[in-house]
Amino acid sequence: MWATLAFTLGLLAQESLPIPLWVSLVAALALFFFWHIASRTGREWTALLTGLLTVLTIGSARYALYAQPLPSNHVGRISMPVKNVLVEGLVIEKPVLSLDRGTTALLIRLHTVTTPRHRTQHTIGLIRATLHWTDTITAYGDIIRVSGSLIAPSLPTNPGQSDFRASMTRRGIYAMLSAWKPEEFQILTRDHGSKPKKILLTMRSWATNRLDQLVGAPESGLLASIVFGLSSGDFSPDILDAFRTTGLMHILVASGLNVGLLAMLCLWVLGAFGFSRAQAAPITIPILVFYLFLCGAEPPLVRSTLMFGLMVAGQMLGRPGNALNALGAAGLILLAIDPGGPWDRSFQLSFMATLGVILMTGWLTERRGPIPRWMAEAAACTISAQLFLLPLLATLFGQLPLFGALANLLVTPVMGIFLSGGILLLAFGWIPIVGLFLGTGLKWCLLAVLYVVEGFSHIPYASVVVPPFSNIGWLAYITWLIGVLLWMQASPIKKVANPDSPYAITHLPSPEDERREKERLLPLLRAGKAAAISGATVMAIIIWHAAIRPLPGNLSITFLDVGEGSAIIIRLPSGRAMLVDGGPPYAGSSVVAPHLKSRGIGRLAGVILTHPHSDHEGGLPAVLRQIRVDSLYVTGQGLKGDLDFGDILSVMSSRKIPLRIVHSGMEFSGEPGVRIRFLSPPAGFLQVGPQANIEDANSAVLAVEYGKTSLLLPADIRVPTESLLLRQIRRLAGPGRLLGVPHHGSASASSRRFLEAFNPGNAVASVGAHNRFGHPHPAIVIRYSDQGTQLARTDQLGAIEAVSNGQNWTVKAMKR
Repeated sequence: MWATLAFTLGLLAQESLPIPLWVSLVAALALFFFWHIASRTGREWTALLTGLLTVLTIGSARYALYAQPLPSNHVGRISMPVKNVLVEGLVIEKPVLSLDRGTTALLIRLHTVTTPRHRTQHTIGLIRATLHWTDTITAYGDIIRVSGSLIAPSLPTNPGQSDFRASMTRRGIYAMLSAWKPEEFQILTRDHGSKPKKILLTMRSWATNRLDQLVGAPESGLLASIVFGLSSGDFSPDILDAFRTTGLMHILVASGLNVGLLAMLCLWVLGAFGFSRAQAAPITIPILVFYLFLCGAEPPLVRSTLMFGLMVAGQMLGRPGNALNALGAAGLILLAIDPGGPWDRSFQLSFMATLGVILMTGWLTERRGPIPRWMAEAAACTISAQLFLLPLLATLFGQLPLFGALANLLVTPVMGIFLSGGILLLAFGWIPIVGLFLGTGLKWCLLAVLYVVEGFSHIPYASVVVPPFSNIGWLAYITWLIGVLLWMQASPIKKVANPDSPYAITHLPSPEDERREKERLLPLLRAGKAAAISGATVMAIIIWHAAIRPLPGNLSITFLDVGEGSAIIIRLPSGRAMLVDGGPPYAGSSVVAPHLKSRGIGRLAGVILTHPHSDHEGGLPAVLRQIRVDSLYVTGQGLKGDLDFGDILSVMSSRKIPLRIVHSGMEFSGEPGVRIRFLSPPAGFLQVGPQANIEDANSAVLAVEYGKTSLLLPADIRVPTESLLLRQIRRLAGPGRLLGVPHHGSASASSRRFLEAFNPGNAVASVGAHNRFGHPHPAIVIRYSDQGTQLARTDQLGAIEAVSNGQNWTVKAMKR
């Protein structure tokens, strides 16, 4: 474990402070020489220190190799973005269909790339292709040709947004292809790729289809997740959100729990046939390896399989089993193979949860009192994992499941039943009576689990939004955790003369030996108590300070960068927050909700949907599922909008969110010093041509006045609607005026009369980088310049924040 920590420090040091590879190698050789001398001469502490420094420098050298420049013929060396690129390559993963977004995602190993100048070059590397349709039938092993726009994975442009480019490059993906025309996609040949992988993919597909037939959706999706870490795609967003809220998402993904349960099942079955543990373990390892590749060799599964294999190998060599050493060795091997592991969420969560279970479960179990051992062990595992994951959950996801430990205690122990039942169902389900009996039984049991999970998710404050841990918070947490561990070490498990207990010995120490042991451990106990109390005190102060943090005092408007769409957050001087639109479908869960959580906003006083177009409403369902909302405000036309609004209504119904219809003249109340009202649409809708024009024309137009400043958010209105608002916008507070550019800077809006009437000093355009529509139109950009308006654009600056002190606006780009 110490070697793994040293290796990780070397990776982190090299990433933050690059050192030439040859320097790291020379330092490693020199330190190894000193370690060899120290170990030969019996200088234990010197040998330990030089050994750890040697491993640290090896980690630095490994990361230096990992971060080497890309070859000249790599796709990542192409200057992007590039339009009208023709690529040819091999599909190396099963295509992923997203019906709600209407896309098909492919992972392609490149053969050739043809640029617009008709230059064909043999290029290496991977690209992720997004086909904006779902009716193309392709599979692993197809060689395809597709044309589209080639772009680099996007960098985070909003506070709280995850680094998509970093996550893609860790997978070796340096370019993304977007294709819009089905006729420009062609399958050249089929049946290429790895035969073993094709067999495994076929087996996975057969297994999920078989479970769908025998159990039925959506329970079959949960069973497939438990058995293989796979989902059959039948999960609704509400079910996923319920598992997320209760801290049970690890059940729906490949995790170490799967490997542990399968190993226990194999050992139990082999033991029933007379195999000893030493004889059963070598048979279990090949089964676990096969299971590992069947599930896709996800990092948590690799870590668990490595741990089990190392412990078995040690026992076969006569070494005592040590779970902490096995975890450290597994981590060291994984980091040597993939030096990007310390930055990978899956690796962080899996490693920390397992570390907590190893360090704390035994100590907690032996202090169970009258509680049965099996129940105490399940509770101890859950509590240990949750304590070690606490800061990671807050930092990575911005929320903490308050009832996660209890939900895990009820659900996790029965996962072994589902794993064994699922395997038996696949093995013997072809027998009619067996298939019917097992399938029906598992279905009802899975329904019970879903009922429990959904029940916990609907408890008030089942999950609370928390801002990421600060550096001081992390230091306080680590201090508290170290103190607790020292306290545990100084309070050893009581020794009893029971050879059947895994935590006992057969020889009891004398009273004198016990007295000496207590005296020896007394300083450790005092240090542990002091560290635990100090860390807990600092964390309590941080939480208390966050709970009574001073009110903002200013009006803050945040224009998030959601691509070609709109999502605007209004933070009132009282601290209350409102959301105007939610951006396109992908933005709700990847941009809007993470940003709200990063700002500590777990509750919205209101969500306003300006009009029923997917670039404004698509992200709202995800936001409504993750953030508490007091009321949803829509125009009457929203009730007649496209299918996306049906998803919003469904979430509203399950979350019991009140719906309010807005119209011109309607005002919000309860905010002293701030006037918030709708200027449009009128009670009778405007009829201005095609349906799309009608929906734009009847967008909800919001005006906010604070002191001598005013804000106008006109959504996607066009020139005819602008003409009807001239008198109202002239009356808004001035001279400090801020405008959200109408219709993303389209030529159909921002008329000269409109700009002259409002006369904004600043304007913000919510537009997507390299968007297909050419927004903002060059003529409109010139028009704002002629008006003397400072124009800020989200495609150039990312998220933009405007703050009013009641006298003027301060507009700035927000840093991640």
